[in-house]
This record gives sequence, structure tokens and C-alpha cells, in this order.
Amino acid sequence: MHRTRYIAAIPIAFFVAMTALLVWWKMPAEHPKEMVDQSAATGSQLPQNTIASAVIVASKIASGGQQFVTGLENLPASLHDTEVDGGFELDANGNLIITNRIRQLFDYFLSAQGEESLPTIVNRLRAYIHSTLSGDAAAEAEQLLESYIGYLDDVAALDSAVTPGQAIDPAQLRTQKQQLEAIRAGRFDAITNDAFFAEEEAYDHYTLSRLEVMQDENLSAEQRASRLAALESQLPPELQESMRDITRYQDLQTLTQQWQETDGNPANLQQMRENLVGREAAERLAKLDQERAQWQQRVDSWLMERQAILSNSGISDADKERQIDAARSRLFSEQEQIRVRSLE
Repeated sequence: MHRTRYIAAIPIAFFVAMTALLVWWKMPAEHPKEMVDQSAATGSQLPQNTIASAVIVASKIASGGQQFVTGLENLPASLHDTEVDGGFELDANGNLIITNRIRQLFDYFLSAQGEESLPTIVNRLRAYIHSTLSGDAAAEAEQLLESYIGYLDDVAALDSAVTPGQAIDPAQLRTQKQQLEAIRAGRFDAITNDAFFAEEEAYDHYTLSRLEVMQDENLSAEQRASRLAALESQLPPELQESMRDITRYQDLQTLTQQWQETDGNPANLQQMRENLVGREAAERLAKLDQERAQWQQRVDSWLMERQAILSNSGISDADKERQIDAARSRLFSEQEQIRVRSLE
């Protein structure tokens, strides 16, 4: 089972899971790489298993003296029976390649906060780094971890952009988004910033722009649909795929309601749908509307006929039921009768 890192259906992604991390951890007293370097400089021999022991020393937990070699020992319950999400990639020369999978790895372990303290999780990550990497790549991964924890600490210090019960203000959200981008720029170089946050920033930009379009009262339903489709087309392909069905359904519902309240012109409804989902899908929706209207006419007619039978005081209740059952069977198929009975 894989742990998921990112929930696409959240209205404003960067205000979720970023506001509760308090950062504190104890730096290891002696770094294993430094032990190896010192040994090489002095010409002394490292005892058997010294490197592994050094990792254990570097990974001791202040509370209880728990030790990690790989970082995967005694995982908290939420990580049981899961595969490690993310990981490290090296180029042909053994250099660390900066990808979003590194952030995924950090988030995988950090998701266990509450079950374990943050210092414990950070030491797990250090042990995992040194069990999978060595040399400069391990040192760079540790530096990225330190920067990422510092980044989360900075983000937690930001004031929340939205309070419960308060209307969402896109301008306020954009201000906080700018603060978030400034924090990222201060903590990471351009390559890391792009690798870690490019997808999230594209989603945030889309979400905020979509919110602004939906709140613009000067736009008609078809104009809103056109702008929403344009915004969706600017998303990265993989993000378009994950967002398309959810947002299009929501937008169709919202814009159709707006059309019903302010317009009611079938031509404008068709244009709005074409702008949002394309001509073929709009034609399928129009056909579906027609089928629903025909069904509703049949149901309304039947309910009137049924009521007339029930209102006939000249026959018994048993005869009424027999007439109703016979009429229902005559007017509807077996499958349709199931729906009709629920409506009755």
C-alpha cells in the first residue's frame, strides 16, 4: 500500500498540512562521514562496523535512547504495511539528482507526527539517508532535510489566511501565497524550488485564479466557463488529468445553477457547456437533458393518474392497489418501476 502525499480535491492546497509543525531537533554529536574523514586523515583504522555504529550514534533519540540504522525500524502504526514514498536518484557520477521524490520521502516520514516526536522523525530520516546514500550525496540530502524542516517551521509561523466562517478573499490568499514563495526562495535554490514546489504552485495558481473567476459577478455563465477552461489548459498535463473530472463537474453544477437563476436561454446554456467541456460533451449533456425532461413528464403524468385512482371513493382499497399495479406495469418497464415506486 502506498501512502498518498497530495490530495487534489482540497480548495487551497498550500493552507493545508503546513500550519501545525513546530520544529526542534537535536543535532547529532558526531557525524558518521566526519568520523570516516578523520580516520583517513590520521591514518587510523576504523574498527569493524564503525560506520554502522556511527550512524547509530548519530541517530540516537533523546527520549529512551532508541537507535536507528536504516530509519525503518519500529515504524509508527500509520506507516505499517506501507511502501516508502519517494526516494533518491543519482546521476552517472554518483551525484544527487534533485527531484520531487526527495520531498515525497521527507513528507512520508513527517506524516507520522503525533505518533512520534519531530526529533525522532528527523533522526529516522538521517539514518535512512545514510543507509541509502554515501559521500557528497548523503551530505547534500542532509542539507536538503535541514532546509525543508526550516521551511516548514517558517510556514507554520505564517498567520492563517482563512478563519472558520469567514468568506474566502482571493486577494488575501494571494498575499499569503507571495509570503510562501518568499520563504521558499530564501530556503532553497532555484533548482530545488522548482523540483519541490512547481506542481504545487501550478495548482495553487489555478485554484486562486478559478476562485477569482467564480466570484466575478460581472461575468456571464458562458464567460466564466471559457475562462475556467483556459485556466485548466495551463495546468501541467498530469495535473490536468487528476483535476479535470472533479472541477468540471463542480463548475457545470455551479454555472448551470447560475444560468437557471439569471438567464434560462437554452442557447446560452449550450454555449456555456461548449466553452467548458467542448462541443461533443455539450451535445451529450443536451441529449441527457432531453431524456430527463421526457422522463419527468412521464413520471408527472403517472403520479396524476395514480392520484386519480386513489381519490376514487367508489372502489375498495384492494381494487385501488390492483388498478395502480396494472397501470404502472403498462406504463413502465420493470427497471423503471423500481424508480417509480421510490418516487411514489
